[in-house]
Amino acid sequence: MSIGDICAVASALFWSIAVILMRVSGLKVPPLPLTFFKIWVAVLLLMGTLLWERSPWVLDLTGQDYLRLVVSAVLGITLADTMIASALNRLGASLQALADCVYSPVIAFVGLVMFGEYLSAWEMMGGALVVSGVFVGATRTVEIKKPNDLWAGILLAAGAHIIMAIGVLMVRDLF
Repeated sequence: MSIGDICAVASALFWSIAVILMRVSGLKVPPLPLTFFKIWVAVLLLMGTLLWERSPWVLDLTGQDYLRLVVSAVLGITLADTMIASALNRLGASLQALADCVYSPVIAFVGLVMFGEYLSAWEMMGGALVVSGVFVGATRTVEIKKPNDLWAGILLAAGAHIIMAIGVLMVRDLF
């Protein structure tokens, strides 16, 4: 097994653990304070990693590049993560995991809109199957007692993925 395979499996495992922890903490902590707590944990871990690796604290980027990084972080880490936490409170962990499947098709769509990048017919059919599967799975649930929570959660999750995609793609050429 290569290091890439190990990292891919570890990433999925840690994401699953994070979603479960967010769900449990979301029962007691509202989405915005939870997001700010996660941001501070991430900043502390990043600072520790930079110290450990003896990496530079300031990168050789222009002011405009730093502005793009800040806007990307505000969109992806603050706004989108708060929306994900709110969706998770409405949908639960299993439906949220299903809603997360739209991330790849959303990245492809935002790439088309922002950069004119086209997909092949097979790739578009795959994305359509993923999105339709999410909607079929979402409508066949008994976990959600109020239909408004289901659709609000789906819209929050989809909106979060669109915002995340914009945040990711706006800085993709910086590194």
